[in-house]
Amino acid sequence: MKGRGNQHPKKFYYGDVYIKLKINNKPLVRVDGMNTFSSVKLSISDAILGKVVEYATLKGNKNYYVEKGVSDNEEIIIKGEGIKKGHKSGDHYLKIQI
Repeated sequence: MKGRGNQHPKKFYYGDVYIKLKINNKPLVRVDGMNTFSSVKLSISDAILGKVVEYATLKGNKNYYVEKGVSDNEEIIIKGEGIKKGHKSGDHYLKIQI
């Protein structure tokens, strides 16, 4: 932004302002409308016995208890954990990979 920076200490002109943006790219999370999607890998024994897993969201990682007996490629819907717009919020779909 030309002329929007600090004033030069010995001269009467203002410097420029440069803005650098860093976009946080979360390849582990997919977005479709207000819903978000991610996946976690489980071992066979964890799928049989159940386990607390950490899954990726747009705002960081969260924990979820996967019930015992979960199947490969099963999708668990976590209500209200998607994108929030006003009073509405989407869901998060957690895909289990064994």
